[in-house]
Amino acid sequence: MKLISSVGIPLTIGIFTLVTTLQNRHIARQEREQDINQAQDEQREAVFITYINDISRFRDQNLQNLTKNADKLVYIHSKTLAALRTLDVERKKNILLFLRDSSLLSEDENSILSEADFSRIHLENDECLFFKVIFSGANFYRTSFRNCLFDNVIFRRTDFRFSDLAGSIFMDVQFIECSINEAIFHDTILSEVTFNGTTLARADFSRAKLDSIHLFNVNLTKAIFDNQTQVISLEIKNSILPNGSFSQIDDLFIAPKPCESLENWQIKPVDTVQVENCTLVAKIPDVNLEQALNFPFVERSLLVDAHQAELEITVEQSFNTQTIRIDIIFVGRKSGVYKVFETNCTTNLDHICQHHLHVPSHTRWVYLSIYLPRVGDAIVNVSYRLRQIDVSSKVSN
Repeated sequence: MKLISSVGIPLTIGIFTLVTTLQNRHIARQEREQDINQAQDEQREAVFITYINDISRFRDQNLQNLTKNADKLVYIHSKTLAALRTLDVERKKNILLFLRDSSLLSEDENSILSEADFSRIHLENDECLFFKVIFSGANFYRTSFRNCLFDNVIFRRTDFRFSDLAGSIFMDVQFIECSINEAIFHDTILSEVTFNGTTLARADFSRAKLDSIHLFNVNLTKAIFDNQTQVISLEIKNSILPNGSFSQIDDLFIAPKPCESLENWQIKPVDTVQVENCTLVAKIPDVNLEQALNFPFVERSLLVDAHQAELEITVEQSFNTQTIRIDIIFVGRKSGVYKVFETNCTTNLDHICQHHLHVPSHTRWVYLSIYLPRVGDAIVNVSYRLRQIDVSSKVSN
């Protein structure tokens, strides 16, 4: 018994000492974490206050035409990005409200919000009123804009993926090249709203009131609506419907000019083509006329990326021009060359050379080069047509 007692007392003391040590370490760790968190919060507050003071002072010193001065907007943009990299969600929200209240959200081309990270911020009700503002290039990933009002607002290249927009009102609003996949539009009101070049895959419009909604080149794959009547009431063109099929696809025709000119053509060598009676005529042998085309592939990007776009190129030559050569280069959105098509262009009895080409997926530019080998070779006009592929017809590869 004495032996057990003599062993038990030191063991108890040892256990107590160990527990006390562990508790002290835990308390010390918590205190260190609290000190670190407090220091980080103080640093964030200092960054926030410095930003507000700097931008307020800069704005007051440059009141005239501030939003039209690209250099001054670049300064605000760089300061904004630097501050947002440090700040927490609540202060990021206050930065956005400060920019709105300072009337600094009215510029599109030189947007101070480009690449600005406002992800996961939360706004609602009275603080969430936006009138005549432009959100260009902003990141609103997983944000919450509940019961907000957006009136006469433009969203361009804005990321709204997985965002909660429930109960909000959108009036006279444009979404241009935005990503709004899996966003929640429950109980929203949308009137005179245009979605252009935007993805709305799996977006949920349950109980939304939709009036005068226009969707062009929009991906609606698995988007949720209350019923089919709600979808039919929308104006949908050149888009992917919720069931994965394409809506009405309009041909995009770029008509020849009434009178061809050197405008939009690059001549190589320089000054070797002249305009005679609305016709482009080679002054020397071995002349190249080059032209770039972009907007048809942007406006029909869904069709292009689904491998269902056909490009028709028509070149009308003068009666005395024989065989010329045309090169067509398809270029992707990341500047990669996807395909090069080269052919001798032999005209028919109407002096017209025409080719139908399958447009590679992700094409955003086409470069056309026309080679005139002889003096006097001439081009009357060039036209383009982009349309959905007719699977019953053969398309040039």
